[in-house]
Amino acid sequence: LLPNDPNFSNLWGLNNVGQTGGTPDADIDAPEVWDLQTGSNGVLIAVIDTGVDYNHPDLSANMWTNPNEILNNGIDDDGNGFIDDVKGWDFSNNDNDPFDDHGHGTHVSGTIGAIGNNSVGVVGVNWTSRIMALKFLDSAGSGSSDNGIKALQYAADMGAKVSSNSWGSPGQYKALEDAIKYEHDRGMVTVIAAGNENADALDFSPASSDYAITIAASDSNDLKASFSNWGEKIDVAAPGVDILSTRASNNPLCIASITVGTNYCRLSGTSMATPHVAGLAALLLAKNPTLTNEEIRQIIRKGAADLGSAGKDKDFGYGRIGA
Repeated sequence: LLPNDPNFSNLWGLNNVGQTGGTPDADIDAPEVWDLQTGSNGVLIAVIDTGVDYNHPDLSANMWTNPNEILNNGIDDDGNGFIDDVKGWDFSNNDNDPFDDHGHGTHVSGTIGAIGNNSVGVVGVNWTSRIMALKFLDSAGSGSSDNGIKALQYAADMGAKVSSNSWGSPGQYKALEDAIKYEHDRGMVTVIAAGNENADALDFSPASSDYAITIAASDSNDLKASFSNWGEKIDVAAPGVDILSTRASNNPLCIASITVGTNYCRLSGTSMATPHVAGLAALLLAKNPTLTNEEIRQIIRKGAADLGSAGKDKDFGYGRIGA
């Protein structure tokens, strides 16, 4: 099943036919899985990042709004401790507007769930989804682990089924690990970028979490991306080099040389690999809502194309995901 989105042919990670000079089929086999499932607005995916440009024409219809909150009445209608959190929450500025003023979170969101078959721009792994915008990284892309923890807890408390986490730092933080366990204990699938230091992911948090699916980056030749972290913590790899996705309107990240048209840009990183896997987890839940988070982890591992050394290895984990 092929969508009519005009830039679909440039999304090598979804359908690689050698358009970048890479190896055909070094992709996640999106058209093959779309024959079975294109997503569901019943699956809520929290993007914990720099926020989301929720007005983007390729994202707006797939954005979550809090059904139990009334906008701008100054009252915490649903009693969750957050006033007027209709569109999500900005933990960086402690307000109810998680609009992306950096660009990273919007790019991640497009890979997960840019609207499919709408004759506009790109398509996500899910054509239909619900993306919850949770901002804890500021306009420079920086934030505190304390605010990241609050975002993880909010996602779990508000019913998200998947969280996509393209962030991290060196070191180990027990409170952060506890927050990821909090999501896991509530049945969530927590997907985390391994990091971009070409170093052991075990030395980075939250990539080292036992309760998350940790993602390395592959390129269009099914090789390890040069920057991608590695090690025993890697579950799987996913396309993460020169990935085209949605561009926020306020965007210091996407400079002119990597911008395509007005509303799209190309970026590389394990940050770009992670939403491919978060998107796949959401597709699995759309197909079978009864799957547990651990079943999804094993399905994603077992469904991967074995790359590198036979079996699980330090660069690719169980391999590059195959939807």
